[in-house]
Amino acid sequence: MNRRTYSDDYDTLRISYPPGLDNKCIICGNDVTYCYSDNGKLVRTLEGEIYQVVNYYSCTNKDCKMSKIVFNPSPRIDYSGRHFGADVFR
Repeated sequence: MNRRTYSDDYDTLRISYPPGLDNKCIICGNDVTYCYSDNGKLVRTLEGEIYQVVNYYSCTNKDCKMSKIVFNPSPRIDYSGRHFGADVFR
């Protein structure tokens, strides 16, 4: 479900590429390029609701297997398809 990115009802967390990887591919080390963002989802945590939007990237090296898929190695605040934050399950 698409929601407004910013609202008084929840905080928005945009998950970009990890800064420590300097926009480099995790397999071959070449640059990655931004592809698109997902539609976002509302995740319920112990501290309130967070609208999580994930940016996806692909490798610019055509010979790398990561050039054929989109990915983001950053950790999420939820578990896959669930709508509760990881802190709820701990």
